[in-house]
Amino acid sequence: MARAARASNWARWPPVVAGLKAAGNRDAHSRTQFRFAPGELIGGRYRVQRTDVGGIGEVYFCFDETAKAPLVLKTLRGRFLQPSVRNDRLRARLQGEAAIWASVGNHPNVVRCFYLTQIDGVPFLCLEWVADPDRENVSLQYLIAKQGPLGVRRALEVAMDVCRGLIHVAGKQPDFVHRDIKAENVLIAQSGTAKVTDFGFAQVGGGVRIGAAGSPVLVAPAPDQVVGTPTTMAPEQWIAGSVDSRADIYAIGCVLFRMLAGSGPFKGKERKDFRAAHRHAPVPTLDSGLPESVIRLVHRCMAKSPDDRFQTMGDLLEAIETVYEEQFQMRPLPPAPCDRPTVSDRVNRANTYYNLGHFHDAQSEFDALLETDPMAAAHYGRALTCQARGLHAEALAAYTCVFEQQPNHAAAYYNRGNLHLAMGNRRAAIGDYTSALGANPLLPEAWNNRGLLRLEAGRREEALSDFGCAVAGGSREARSNRAVMLLEEGLLAEAGADLEQLASDERATPADFVNRARSRHAFGQLRGALDDYTVALAGGATPIGELHYARARVYLDLGRPQSAIEDLSVAIRQRDGGMLAAYRRRAQTWYDLGATESAIADYAEVISRAPEDADAYYGLALVLGGADRFAEAVSCLNEAARRGHQGAGRALESFRRKDWVPPTWLQTQGGTR
Repeated sequence: MARAARASNWARWPPVVAGLKAAGNRDAHSRTQFRFAPGELIGGRYRVQRTDVGGIGEVYFCFDETAKAPLVLKTLRGRFLQPSVRNDRLRARLQGEAAIWASVGNHPNVVRCFYLTQIDGVPFLCLEWVADPDRENVSLQYLIAKQGPLGVRRALEVAMDVCRGLIHVAGKQPDFVHRDIKAENVLIAQSGTAKVTDFGFAQVGGGVRIGAAGSPVLVAPAPDQVVGTPTTMAPEQWIAGSVDSRADIYAIGCVLFRMLAGSGPFKGKERKDFRAAHRHAPVPTLDSGLPESVIRLVHRCMAKSPDDRFQTMGDLLEAIETVYEEQFQMRPLPPAPCDRPTVSDRVNRANTYYNLGHFHDAQSEFDALLETDPMAAAHYGRALTCQARGLHAEALAAYTCVFEQQPNHAAAYYNRGNLHLAMGNRRAAIGDYTSALGANPLLPEAWNNRGLLRLEAGRREEALSDFGCAVAGGSREARSNRAVMLLEEGLLAEAGADLEQLASDERATPADFVNRARSRHAFGQLRGALDDYTVALAGGATPIGELHYARARVYLDLGRPQSAIEDLSVAIRQRDGGMLAAYRRRAQTWYDLGATESAIADYAEVISRAPEDADAYYGLALVLGGADRFAEAVSCLNEAARRGHQGAGRALESFRRKDWVPPTWLQTQGGTR
């Protein structure tokens, strides 16, 4: 029998923001593309103003109602968050992008990343909202599409900004290559400053190095994977993904061409068209009215061989500055100074390391902050990082410092409760969850965890009440825990509403389908139960053997014995806890199908594995009797009777009177399978 899967949600509270998806009405178009619609709150904090979507990502332009500031949230589209090898790589790509951005700090020519956070288990990059009240879309691509060619001075100024941004990033990440420079990834601020964005395809020589400790994290995609946007990919980038900064120089040449001509250098309908053009076609001729030095600059950037291009980004920047000075008889404006990071910047940087799982780097950042500013936020972050590293005494000391400054810090009480739980002190954990709820009753995680502890202690009604409060607060885990509790108590009708809700929403897990299948089977909803078990197995639910055994029972009730045989055979091969039961059930099914020898073999296998199993002797006796092998049947009945089987004696009397009739298994097994 497949057992309901309890979700033990001892989850930590994210240090920057934690929340649940707000409910709301959306039209069909919104449901297709976005999880959140304008006007909704993300994580109870970020009010969505408008949305955008890319190939694999969703972008939400929001107002942060806590910080009272605009920002952009970037995450993966919903379908790319489901477990799979490919989606794991995409998630790693987002985390690698966050790691690069965390290392960059503040630079006027790079879109700023404030932090990476987890909201409802989903990673979100929190980015600077580069805005202009006169333009809804501030990308260079949009600007060119609306205004046409930008002119030589403006094009050179944008190109210099792009070079400066890339040089800065490369100074933080050795061997950095963006690999996706294009007009869409250059944003133009209201001041006119160009900012590079989107490091999802970045290459950093095999690993990103962040923080004082310099711990590495691999970036996805792998350096040798061919990635990029066809309109700006260098010839060598189509052959081997591992390239150097000269590939970015080629892409800047393509962007310069677009700024000067109003369209890209090559056109095509399919990826192969651009591949052929970038690798073999000569660079189209720019308008002859442009200065010759500008044309030479673009053509050198776009040379087919990397050796014929500018060799470093610094060389290219110097060349652009020289052309600018020659054309306009003035030095270009100096780059804007880099902003010094504020205390808030440093806290968010440390929080990003924490959410990336780089706890040593996060702790180093928090320790450095505490040397100059012993504020509660730094103590709290240090407590979380020590807790994640298993440094329990240090974490407890840091929590004490938090409460000295903020006695009603609900999240700190919640996380200290998790720490006490990890240390085996359940009484202290319940106390901390209670304190967290006293400070903020809108913490569904605290309600859920206290409910689990009360359930362990046998305080059923209190646990049920806690789960109810957590569910009211939007906790999916609490709904699952409540449903499982009711299932295990046999209260299938009471669990039904929760089971339907869990299995019907977009975050349904294989365990949710298993639990609903159990309920549906019990209520005779056989088709629905069969569908749920099938979905659960396809989704990777475990234990595989028990689930195939459970589905086999449904097949039998549907009158599909051959399908049941297949599932029972899988259960037997898995060799988990349901193996002997699967042998018995398969033996009965073989008998009903007239495959007597197969039934005898299965019962014999059960007896060899469990010699004291009276039911197996009894079942084997009935099969042997049905095959007119009465002597062997009597021997098995005697063994069954000796081991206490109550029906064996009556069967022996039938044999002696010679009025024994081979029964069907539904009759002999009490009407059930």
